[in-house]
Amino acid sequence: MKIFIDRKDIIYSEKNRLLGNCITIINNNERYYYEFDINKNEAKIITNNLFYVEKAINKFREYNLNIDTFYNESRSFYRAFEKTPTFKLPIDCIQPSNLFIIDTKIDNIEKYIPIDNICIPVCIIDEEYIALDGHARLYALKNDYKKLVNVYLLDNPNNLDDIIYLAKEANIRNISQMNIVNEEEYYNIINSLGLNEILK
Repeated sequence: MKIFIDRKDIIYSEKNRLLGNCITIINNNERYYYEFDINKNEAKIITNNLFYVEKAINKFREYNLNIDTFYNESRSFYRAFEKTPTFKLPIDCIQPSNLFIIDTKIDNIEKYIPIDNICIPVCIIDEEYIALDGHARLYALKNDYKKLVNVYLLDNPNNLDDIIYLAKEANIRNISQMNIVNEEEYYNIINSLGLNEILK
């Protein structure tokens, strides 16, 4: 079985595909589609089959724990999780765990996500808050002159030491200092640095 975030299959709406809100599951050559249409802390699931819906939700929530309520269009499926505590942090005090942001991700976020709905996962390493995901979302907030961001806390994944070291060596200590590149440049650079497994 293969479960992955699908940014390419045009069966999904452009908005959710570009935002990474679509999960495709392949099993025995059958494909199962799960599109998550987010509204604040809820997500409506648009799908062709509910069989693997729990697996799709679990994959989606790996970096979307702030989304705690799920239902399908007919409301024949409903799943709610305990609310994940969130709090606000100054954007400039968050250490990036990447060197680059893909330019089109910023464009898509500014086009499709209400700025006030942005929430990102962080962890604490050596008494520093580290962004685990959502660098483009942080950048969009900075572009909108926001000072604070909603965050939720996750455990340290223990595979970030190298990339955080490289970021600090490149004087990247907050979101404003990150480099904006196109998608081809991004994947060429992270492959050349051997970071493709960390920065999938």
